[in-house]
Parts: sequence; C-alpha cells; structure tokens
Amino acid sequence: MIIATIFALGAAVYGMGQAELSGANPLFGAALFGAIGFVVGRLAAIVLRTASSFLMLAVLLVGLMVVFREQITQLTGIDPVAWLQSVIGETRSGG
Repeated sequence: MIIATIFALGAAVYGMGQAELSGANPLFGAALFGAIGFVVGRLAAIVLRTASSFLMLAVLLVGLMVVFREQITQLTGIDPVAWLQSVIGETRSGG
C-alpha cells in the first residue's frame, strides 16, 4: 500500500502541474493522475511481491538440492548441484 501511495502522490503532483500548463482544473488533473498512479502502484506492489516470493522459493529449492544431494543422485542418477552449475554456466555464456 505504501508503494501505491507514493505512486499516487507523485502522479497527482505531476497531474496538477500538467493541468495548470494546459489550462484545465488542477484538482481534476491531480485526481485523474493520482488515480492512475494508485493503480500502477498497486500493480507494481503485486509484481514485487510475486517476484520476491519466486526468489524465496528458488532459494529454498536450491537449499533442498544441496542438503539432499546424495539422495537425489541415488534416486535419479543426476547430481543436482552439478546440473544447476551447468545450467548457470550455459546461461552466463549465452549458450
């Protein structure tokens, strides 16, 4: 909610200035741009929350891969840490 409020306030100030420059009612410009800024801020907060959740789950998955490395290798025949290192290496080299 804080991100949305910051976006809304910034957009409201911008909208007020734009309305003054174009000769429209500054309160209307502030309300319009503030509402748009609030919606954009809410969307940004949702995206950030989703990205942070994804990152946390990725870290937990890597932690499980390291802790249960031997068991995963015995069950699948694939070393998960070596596999992850090869994937990261391919990503860095662009291949």
